[in-house]
Amino acid sequence: METYLSDSALKSISIQKSDQQRLRSTRSTSYTSVFLSHSHHDRELVEGLVAKLARQGISVYVDWKDASLPSSPTRTTVETIKEQIATNDVFMLLASDRALESKWVPWELGVADKSKGYERIVVVPVTRNGSFRGSEYINVYRQIKEVGSGLQIFGAGGSGAGQAAGPFLSRKARIYG
Repeated sequence: METYLSDSALKSISIQKSDQQRLRSTRSTSYTSVFLSHSHHDRELVEGLVAKLARQGISVYVDWKDASLPSSPTRTTVETIKEQIATNDVFMLLASDRALESKWVPWELGVADKSKGYERIVVVPVTRNGSFRGSEYINVYRQIKEVGSGLQIFGAGGSGAGQAAGPFLSRKARIYG
């Protein structure tokens, strides 16, 4: 049975030392790289998703781990975010309630849509109390769901047959990277 990831499940995932190495600001050439768009209020969710992805050999760029960014947003922040979206293999949106309320997240998705196109954008809907409220603009992109103990990528709005997330994301890196 396929389900969206829950906030409680993501929060419960412990980050191993090997996962922590991938929760960093530089791109790795030996792994598929992902720019993770999210709300800064969802730190525990981010760490849980990073741990799940790291275990599949996927490196994740998280802006609050980037020491080169200023503490308050500036033009440098904007340019760095745009550059990271462009240079990472895949753009992934951790679609929690907080992220969908953010002013930055829709902007980042717009930047990604222009630079990456549909093929390299994936939404990770996160349920709270069993429901995902979503948004119109979220449903036009591929979505990740949990199937058994693994992650799978589905079509727009979570439709169609799922594909294992690790190999799917790796193919996107090889094709477009």
